Amino acid sequence: MEQQNLNSYWESGLNWLLQGNELEAQALWLSVMAPGTPEQIEEWTGELNKVLEIKGQECLKIGKYEEAEYIYRQIIEIEPSNIEAYRNLGNACLNQNQLEKAIACYQETLKLNPNYALGYCNLGAVFMRQGKIEDAIAYLQHSIELNPNHAVAYYNLGIGFELLEKIDDAMVCYQQAIALEPKNYLVANNLGAIFQKKGNLESALIHFEEAIKSNSNYALSYNNLGIVLQKQGKLEESIRYFEKAIALDAKYKEAYYNLGVSLWIESKLKEAVDYFSQAIELEESYTEAHWNRGLILLQMGDYKRGFKDYEWRWKRRGIQPPLSGKNWLAVPQPLWLGESLRGKTILLHAEQGFGDTIQFIRYVPLVQDYGGEVIIECHKLLVPVVNTIPGVKNVVTIDKLKDVNFDVHASLMSLPKILGTTLETIPRQIPYLQPHSEAIKINLFEGIRLKIGIVWASGYYKDTPETVEAYQVKSCPPNLFFSLLDIPEIGLYSLQVGNDTNIEYNHPNFQDLSQQINHFGDTAAAIAQLDLVISVDTAVAHLAGALGKPIWLLLPCKPDWRWMLEREDSPWYPTMRLFRQKQPGDWAEVFARVKSALLKEIDKKNT
Repeated sequence: MEQQNLNSYWESGLNWLLQGNELEAQALWLSVMAPGTPEQIEEWTGELNKVLEIKGQECLKIGKYEEAEYIYRQIIEIEPSNIEAYRNLGNACLNQNQLEKAIACYQETLKLNPNYALGYCNLGAVFMRQGKIEDAIAYLQHSIELNPNHAVAYYNLGIGFELLEKIDDAMVCYQQAIALEPKNYLVANNLGAIFQKKGNLESALIHFEEAIKSNSNYALSYNNLGIVLQKQGKLEESIRYFEKAIALDAKYKEAYYNLGVSLWIESKLKEAVDYFSQAIELEESYTEAHWNRGLILLQMGDYKRGFKDYEWRWKRRGIQPPLSGKNWLAVPQPLWLGESLRGKTILLHAEQGFGDTIQFIRYVPLVQDYGGEVIIECHKLLVPVVNTIPGVKNVVTIDKLKDVNFDVHASLMSLPKILGTTLETIPRQIPYLQPHSEAIKINLFEGIRLKIGIVWASGYYKDTPETVEAYQVKSCPPNLFFSLLDIPEIGLYSLQVGNDTNIEYNHPNFQDLSQQINHFGDTAAAIAQLDLVISVDTAVAHLAGALGKPIWLLLPCKPDWRWMLEREDSPWYPTMRLFRQKQPGDWAEVFARVKSALLKEIDKKNT
């Protein structure tokens, strides 16, 4: 039979096979081979296998894994000792997520050759996908022992070490892999990610750029490079790389999210909201996109949508919702959703920082209007001042909750959403807290016209990179406050507590009250005796506002959502005046304006 005719029969049978008609394909091939001599049958079988092998490789390459599976099963039926056919069949099954079938195929390769390095490597990859990281690492290490020049084994081993958070071991593996295959974009990308985790942004950038050079269509590297540029403050460049990642993969939700972050940092809030929304359209449960979109909407004053997204904070990774660390979502009593409370007791619990509690405790009278009794849980340092709210049944700390009976509960910071707060309907009944006592004694300096409380450092309630960074951004040097004493008619009273009180400063018009302050009730008693409080963004500022005392709040260039944008007043506190940084970190310019404003206040006092 002519070769051309033979080829047409092989191809025709292959078409039957790819349509799932295995028996018809085999019948056709057998009908061709049956008349042949043993030598011809052996030759024709080899030719058929070559045709099948070429098509199998093509199917694997273009992602037609089911068709590849048909082909390699046929090759194995023809040649049961074909080790590469078993491996490729395993690859086809693996890419269809048929993990047990893949394992069986790879194990067959080891039966045929116990020293087959690729078999161990492939098994390691499957075990990795199953979450059996220790097993995966053992198989990959054995693969490398058999073949020390196999880049893929080093690459997969690096992934395994990363999953075990053995970052240095992972880096060694990736570096070995890239030495063997310098153009491997997957390895370059992962190595860049390792450097990024270690804080070496320059090295990370170099490796992401190398990955892009090796594969200009790999969206992940564009996204990762954008993140590095974002961290370096090169926002315009980062935006271009995120846009490129999206152009390559229109469903790449992380790229939309990261683009939103860069736009947010650039204060392009509406555009940022749009990109966070697109990320959410791609994955409705995208927690960080909801969270950040909510913060921006709140900053823009869109409280209805903003507080709805703000509820996603409960789902953020690693969050401890209340200050106390209790998981309120796990308590048996139901969440309050705004229904009548007649005949019921509601527990309102604190969350996040002291200032958050003080700000949102204003909602207690509105909750009382629903007819039930109110119990408040908060930090012990807040109990004295929270106890001044009228009509509250009890104020308790977290350790006393076991003795408290309640029917429903809600977080204080969820009340704006539950009660449908808008910018126009923020409760503004000031004061809503009262001084706890008159225990604090302040010095009355001779000849002063303004008694001013000061706070220069923001607090934080847990030591995480996020909270430490916020502390650093919001706090300012105390000497800038002391420079206000250049105005002879003012007296300064330090309300600063905590670790930032360790300063030595002497001036006849300065008094450090920190040794007298044991809780917020004492702070409130001190504030009541002052004319004004000037503070960075921290709990004392909220307390002054809640007491109805004039408060000048000093804000960083990128403030917290509650202080909104540009405006010099606050919808939350009628007695508050905002002084915003014009440039990041430039507190000196802020204090120049504060000093000018103080001089005007002195002039008013003198006229």
